[in-house]
Amino acid sequence: MSVMHMLLVFFLYMMIIKMLMSEKMISILMSIEFMMLSIFFLLYSYHTLWFANSILCLIFLTFMVCESVMGLSIYIYITRMSGSDQFKSLNLLKY
Repeated sequence: MSVMHMLLVFFLYMMIIKMLMSEKMISILMSIEFMMLSIFFLLYSYHTLWFANSILCLIFLTFMVCESVMGLSIYIYITRMSGSDQFKSLNLLKY
């Protein structure tokens, strides 16, 4: 099994985990980060096969960092406002 196939399987596995364990917000954020990390490794391995410019990988990595910072700040805000990080206890319409 090649590296690309393993990364694709890892991505699909994280999507399934996200769907099954969607009770806590932090587990969803962590599974999204693992999915983004597997996409980054897939993109990096794809670009190293053709010896292409790796600026796209750096841009994608920057977007990954911005996405994780925004997700963590929203998580902290919701946890402070509601006192819980479970999705079933949140009413997002009042925020």
